[in-house]
Amino acid sequence: MIPVGEFHIMWRRLQFSNVELNETEPQLSIKDELKKVEERFNEVDIGGKVTIKQKLLDIVCPTLTSMVSPLYKVKRKGAQKSKVQRRERSTTRDPSYFEHVDAFHSTIESSSVRSKLQSKPKAVKKRRVPMIDQFHSTTHHFIVDVVDVVVDGHCGYRCIVALLGLREDSWPVIRNELYKELSEWCDEYASLVGGFDGLEELRNSLLVQSLSAVKLQEGYPLPMVNIMSSTYCYPEARA
Repeated sequence: MIPVGEFHIMWRRLQFSNVELNETEPQLSIKDELKKVEERFNEVDIGGKVTIKQKLLDIVCPTLTSMVSPLYKVKRKGAQKSKVQRRERSTTRDPSYFEHVDAFHSTIESSSVRSKLQSKPKAVKKRRVPMIDQFHSTTHHFIVDVVDVVVDGHCGYRCIVALLGLREDSWPVIRNELYKELSEWCDEYASLVGGFDGLEELRNSLLVQSLSAVKLQEGYPLPMVNIMSSTYCYPEARA
């Protein structure tokens, strides 16, 4: 909203005639502005107080300035007689004090930003986990690796040995360890599976019925069989 007092008295008349105006011009005041300046002066730090005081002094007493007359007389007319370079005869003015300050602050800010960027640690590129999209997105952050094992009925045991750092073909080791675990703590596990019959069925399921045979080339240097070993053995193993 624009106050009525801001309009000239001519535009506030109800009629336009040659009657002399008896109204006087409104009195201007800077009380509100000075009050705001004082409030601002009390809020800022010592540096801001000095700046506000200096600006007010420049308005009230323009003669009290930091500028001084040159020490020697400056020729204001005519060009220089000596031959000078083109850049010295340029009409571009010298930067003012405020421009020097602004340039200084810009240099400080750019250097601080550059130092922050340089000190920022380089992001390590995360390895892409295979088949990660087959899992729910909420679990992606916790999945370190995915091992794709052979599907042959022993895939669960293959996963365990692969994640333990062993070869997938070492899956019988895990079944053997589970068999020994059930045998050592049979009473405890029997109560969990509903009795010793269920425990025995679970133990038998862990036994490896058939393992991969080892085929050797003819002429392989097998060690000599001990005489006692050939005497105390099963008939099927004598050959």
